[in-house]
Amino acid sequence: MKFKFDFGKLKLALLIIIAILALAAVIINSLYLAGVGILSTAIPAVAGTSIACSILILVFIALIYFNSYYKIEDKILKFCLGFLTEKISIDTITDIRRDAKKNEIFLIFSNSNTNGQSSVKIMIKKQETDKFIEELRKSNPQIILSVFNDEMPQE
Repeated sequence: MKFKFDFGKLKLALLIIIAILALAAVIINSLYLAGVGILSTAIPAVAGTSIACSILILVFIALIYFNSYYKIEDKILKFCLGFLTEKISIDTITDIRRDAKKNEIFLIFSNSNTNGQSSVKIMIKKQETDKFIEELRKSNPQIILSVFNDEMPQE
């Protein structure tokens, strides 16, 4: 089962701003290459290089936005952020800790690289949180689920 990565409002806004700036750079440098109006350059290679870099940035942003997910398949939890992937065996997950207030999920798992335990924060849509936890516990019923509230007590 596949779960979409949730960037949150701030990270999504940052991706959009970078995409707009990269697109503006492509347009402006294209106008420089075409020599439209007062826009002209004596060194077209600079404008061409800027266009190529801006297009590369746009491709990376599209990859990150459209290809970021968590996938549960064959007792493996796969994280994919654009073109970067990581896998965790669901059998190594010992705990799922859920923040009741923020609805954030943290997985605690045995890490053979560090001979100890590691944790990772899962960022998925709030509507999919219960289904995600259910799928993990279906693959490994020994996972302990704990819910906490990170709020300080009132005096």
